Amino acid sequence: MIRLLLVDDHEIVRRGLIALLQGTGEIEVIADTGDVASTVALLPDLDVDVAVLDVQLPDGSGVDLCREIRDNNPFVKCLILTSFADDEAYDAALVAGAKGYVLKDIRSNDLVDAVRRVARGETLLSDEAVERAKLRVQRRMMEDRRLFAIGAEAIAPLNVANHEYESANASSWNGTHAVVWTVKNAMTGEKDILGRVFNSAGAP
Repeated sequence: MIRLLLVDDHEIVRRGLIALLQGTGEIEVIADTGDVASTVALLPDLDVDVAVLDVQLPDGSGVDLCREIRDNNPFVKCLILTSFADDEAYDAALVAGAKGYVLKDIRSNDLVDAVRRVARGETLLSDEAVERAKLRVQRRMMEDRRLFAIGAEAIAPLNVANHEYESANASSWNGTHAVVWTVKNAMTGEKDILGRVFNSAGAP
């Protein structure tokens, strides 16, 4: 029996999906919620195999919730179910560790099959789609790096000026140093994000 968490902000959608999934006799919906907060509250005691998550929730994102769920239990397989075909949301879902991203206009039998496959550990993201997502993420990171470089270059003169001024006002130097430190660490953080994209398809 596949134990499943369902998160969607429309109750009528949840009721329909519960009837569909439990009607197979193979899937038990352990919990259903309509927002991020109530889902997060359940996580410490929740034991499920699959989480089916809507992208748009009243108090946050299903993609961020996917990350939260997997941080709590990396063995939970997340399936993103959304009304919108959005490259940015798809890329974010991939980075968060989702095993699949399907639209709500999917046929009933195909959705049930998607849940079964995800529960078995299969990834529904095609190799081609993953490669395209990697390229999009890399392009965004290159643009971020360019902006960080521009920011660091703009901060450099302040670095010198404040260093000369530190004997009179040390707090100004500390503030600028913190900004430079933040820029450097943000650039370092790119590697971690890109690593998530390249490794997510093979994660548990």
